[in-house]
Amino acid sequence: MPTPPSPFPPLAIAVALQDDADAQELDTAARALRDELLLLDVDAVERVPAGAVPEGARAVEASVLAAMAVQLGQATLGAVLGTIRDWVGRGTGRSVKLSIDGDTIELSRVSGDEQRELVAAFLARHGADGPPP
Repeated sequence: MPTPPSPFPPLAIAVALQDDADAQELDTAARALRDELLLLDVDAVERVPAGAVPEGARAVEASVLAAMAVQLGQATLGAVLGTIRDWVGRGTGRSVKLSIDGDTIELSRVSGDEQRELVAAFLARHGADGPPP
């Protein structure tokens, strides 16, 4: 029996690395983030085909971006954002732009308090349940 479609809009993710990163480093980093997200109870994490620049990305960023779309399942938006925030914090020069229905935030290596406030506001705007872990 097919899985019913998720009632949640997809979460668009654009992963960027430091300016001197090459395509292989970006691919490896994006795959690692995708693997972590798949450990959550999401319906899907799909790579966006090459050449498709996610909403909110500047054209000059296209060479340093890897784009994905996450279809939430039983995993909460808070859990997904918490995983992404942790992933960003573990590497130098990492940033991730997240978009839902045209609302975009960027997580990068700013202070933990700033990240928490940014994520909490994003979750509140999307009716998500509570802060990320």
